[in-house]
Amino acid sequence: MVGRDAAAVAVVRGSGALVLGKTDTVEFASGGRKALTTNPYNPAHTPGGSSSGSGAAVGDFQVPYAFGTQTGGSHIRPASFNGIYGMKPSWSRVSREGVRMASPTLDTIGWFGRCVEDLVLVAEAFRIGRDQVPVSVKGLRVGVCRSPVWREIQPAGELALATAAKRLADAGAIVEDLDLPDAFNGLDAAHATIVQHEGGASFLPEYINAGPMLAQDLTARVENAGQITAERLLAAYALADRCRPMLDALFGPELDVIPARLTIDTRPVPVSD
Repeated sequence: MVGRDAAAVAVVRGSGALVLGKTDTVEFASGGRKALTTNPYNPAHTPGGSSSGSGAAVGDFQVPYAFGTQTGGSHIRPASFNGIYGMKPSWSRVSREGVRMASPTLDTIGWFGRCVEDLVLVAEAFRIGRDQVPVSVKGLRVGVCRSPVWREIQPAGELALATAAKRLADAGAIVEDLDLPDAFNGLDAAHATIVQHEGGASFLPEYINAGPMLAQDLTARVENAGQITAERLLAAYALADRCRPMLDALFGPELDVIPARLTIDTRPVPVSD
């Protein structure tokens, strides 16, 4: 049988890229086994998951670019932990054909680079064009969002967001605090419900054919250990559907961009954990 590239790989290969190989991830880029990859700045610390190897390879200057995937924070987190740039495009802008998915509703393909222009170069290969009119920081309307999971943040994460807000303000941006509508407080739980339910179908083949080798948390999704009911699942989907247009409506005359801390994996966890 002749092998075939995943759609995202085919796009960059066809655009002239040289594909050097694959990198290590958390088990199925979802859970279970941690990647063997370490952080290039401190081998005792994690490079972030689940796209661990891709983030570390770019951060360590082994490759200039790498793909990653995200179901929650699995792309933007390794970008942060490895001191590089990451772009997670809007859902459905990049074909996921040929990618092993954990959650069809949430999985997104993105890429890592060492500067913004690196990200733009790859984006243009996917027909995601750059803004025709350059955006100036001066006068940019910025809403700093501490998100519903702010209580989980570590001091370093809090400092990073505050520093970013100050630098934007010093450069002339109009920076204000942004409080999300109350409905957003339930999104973290809704996300977990959707991931657990959809993972049950995604990992059923491995559960049937290699059950003892499958990580316990992935097994739990197949066995519905969280006892997710149809009513709870529908409520999670409905909440996500309700919040998307609410977030879109925040942008407009009073807001251009939202810097936020949206994921809760903020600690430099030792790789042995």
